[in-house]
Amino acid sequence: MAKDVIAQLKDVACGDLIVLPHVMFDHPDRIALDDLGPQQIANELNSPIALADTMGDVWDALIGENTLIFEPEKRDDLILLDVI
Repeated sequence: MAKDVIAQLKDVACGDLIVLPHVMFDHPDRIALDDLGPQQIANELNSPIALADTMGDVWDALIGENTLIFEPEKRDDLILLDVI
């Protein structure tokens, strides 16, 4: 599921923010069915990821008030996933 998102968006100009449905990560550990979390997606796509349940959540993400935003980590030793 998360690997599919990465594969679809990897070579696309996504803008300043990617908003994904919160239900994608409803596992108690906040991971998708393929064991990847929103932080890993943000790192792989080098773009902030916001999670939203409603259009109000999308609006909050756009104005910077969404509390479920995952910024990509800026690390030299970051190992990116190999998505097939």
